[in-house]
Amino acid sequence: MSVVENDGQMSPRYVVASTEANSVHTDRQVGQRFILAGGVNTANRAVDNLNLHTLNLSSAKQVLKFGTTHGIPPLGGTYIMEVSSDGESINDFGWGSASGVTTNPYQTNYHDSTSYKTNTKDTTIKFLVRPVRVLDNQHIELFRDDTTHVLSATAAGRYGVFVYDAPNARAASVGSSYMRNTNPTPTNPPYAPVYLFDLTISTSDPASNGPKIPGSEASDFTTLASQPVARMIVSNNTLQHFRGDASRRQSVKDEKDTFVRHNFTVQPRFTQSLYAGDNLNTSDHDSEGDRTDNGVGA
Repeated sequence: MSVVENDGQMSPRYVVASTEANSVHTDRQVGQRFILAGGVNTANRAVDNLNLHTLNLSSAKQVLKFGTTHGIPPLGGTYIMEVSSDGESINDFGWGSASGVTTNPYQTNYHDSTSYKTNTKDTTIKFLVRPVRVLDNQHIELFRDDTTHVLSATAAGRYGVFVYDAPNARAASVGSSYMRNTNPTPTNPPYAPVYLFDLTISTSDPASNGPKIPGSEASDFTTLASQPVARMIVSNNTLQHFRGDASRRQSVKDEKDTFVRHNFTVQPRFTQSLYAGDNLNTSDHDSEGDRTDNGVGA
C-alpha cells in the first residue's frame, strides 16, 4: 500500500522496471543480473566487445568487465550469460572454423559462418560462463593468466565459455561438423566450449574460434532495440553455496529456558533463486559424462 492509498486518495499506477534478489545471510548480491560492459584484451587493456575471434592464450586473453562484480564469489562460479536482441537474430559471423571440427552449432558445409552470418532465427543464445576468479569491483578473470597452455589456462576445460542453449542450431543437419551431433540445450550436458584447440598444431591458438559477445561499453554498441545485450545471471548450482539455515531453526524449551536448535534433517532452502533450472540439484551426474557424440573424441 502506498502513502496516498493509506490517506484514501487516488493512487498513481506503478510499473516494475527491474527486480533484485538479495541473500538474507550474506552481503553478496548474487541474485542480480550483471550487464556485460565488455571484454578487456590483456595485451593492450582496451575495452571492447568480448571478442573470442582473436583469442590467443599466449598474447591476447580476455578479462570480462561488468558494472559491478559485488555479487560474484571471489573464486568464480557457474553463470548463464544470455545474449538477446529484440527482433533480430544474434550475429554469429566469425564464430567457428574454416575447416575441420567447428564450435559453432549453426555452421555447416552449406552455412559458412567464417564468411557471413548463419544464425537466422535465434534472437537469444545462452552461454555457460565459468570464470577463474574475481579481480576487482568490475573485472573477472576468464582464463588463468600465468600460463599459455590451454590445459593449464582452463584447468583442463573447467574454466571458460561454453554453449548452453542454441534452439535453432544445425548440429544434427546434413553437412554439420559441430563438436556434437545434438543441439546445445540446458537439458543436454555436457556443454561444449565455444572454442577448440588442436594440441597437435597449437596449445595457445584455437583451431576453431569463439563468438563475439557484445559489450555495452564497446565503440559499436548502439541504442537501437535490435542491439544485442549480454546479461549474466547466477546458476542454481552456484546458489547452492548461498543456502540459508533459517528453515532449520527450531525453538526448544528446556524447563524455563528457551533456546534455538538446528534440525539438520530439514534441507536448507535457497535464500534467492532466479529460475528453477534443469536437474541442478541431483546427486546423480552419470549421464553428463557421456561424450560419445563428441566429434573430437574428447
